[in-house]
Amino acid sequence: MKQSEQQNEPVVPETEQPDIQPEAAEEAALQPDETQVLKEAVKAKEEENRLLTDKYLRLMAEYDNFRKRSQKEKDALYADSIVQVIREWLPVIDNLDRAEWVTDQYESAEARQIGEGIALIRKQVHEVLDKLDVAPIDCCGQPFDPNLHDAVMHVEDESVGASTVVEELRKGYKRADRVIRHSVVKVAN
Repeated sequence: MKQSEQQNEPVVPETEQPDIQPEAAEEAALQPDETQVLKEAVKAKEEENRLLTDKYLRLMAEYDNFRKRSQKEKDALYADSIVQVIREWLPVIDNLDRAEWVTDQYESAEARQIGEGIALIRKQVHEVLDKLDVAPIDCCGQPFDPNLHDAVMHVEDESVGASTVVEELRKGYKRADRVIRHSVVKVAN
């Protein structure tokens, strides 16, 4: 009987069997509700991935801004520190200038030696100022600029133009574009 039962079953040639893709077979095996649930789950994960990527990019941008802002603050703090220290040393520099001027008034050999020593010290001080990008403000013969000069005296002098600085009473200094101390000057006309 076994042979007869096998003979009764219709034999389908291989070429007539339906061509079913493995993915389609899995999808066909799933019920329509399960397919919809999986599609929604994939969409939810894609949305979560998009949100996390956006959050990551924003966090990186915030960190980059923080890093740049911190560097600017550090640079500004350094510049402020230099200005503050130089401002404290300016009276000492003024006294060196006065001491050199006074020693030039005497003719003795001792006074000349002291003057030479003071000149060497002043040279070192100005080298340090140059390294720190601090420079004296040039003012004699220049037009009066209230951003750089403090006028304390006014004289009538027809040989120079109007609002021209004729004498510097106290030297001013600046670092880059920042004034550390204004020049105290005498202005003509």
